[in-house]
Amino acid sequence: MNWRDLEKWLVPNEPFFVDQVAEAFDTDNVYASAMIQDYLRAQRSKHSETVFILRREGRTRGATWTAGRRTVDARHVGQTLYEDVKTKMLRAYKPDLERLAELNPRAIPFVEAKIEQVTVNALAILAAAVDSVEPPEE
Repeated sequence: MNWRDLEKWLVPNEPFFVDQVAEAFDTDNVYASAMIQDYLRAQRSKHSETVFILRREGRTRGATWTAGRRTVDARHVGQTLYEDVKTKMLRAYKPDLERLAELNPRAIPFVEAKIEQVTVNALAILAAAVDSVEPPEE
């Protein structure tokens, strides 16, 4: 099975979960997730032939997926970008600074201020960027 098999199963604008893909294709969640990832690779390829874009709300196992091609789907893609960047940034940035604070208690105020500045200011800029354009009504 490949991304084209999944595409035949998709219903435009109808949310689905990885569990539903697994059940529909009589497989496990790992393979169903791989099918979704295969579709994402296909939609992102330079000469994509997909008829939808998949968008995700939420993270990991509990993610809700939707196949769409409406302008409003762009808003959801932007919101997902924001959530992904925030999560990855905090995973990469915060533990290192927190460890520094453990090793050097005098650095605690600086570390806390750095974490606050990045999470509040940098992410605020990203949030504004992904929400700065309103899609037209469809």
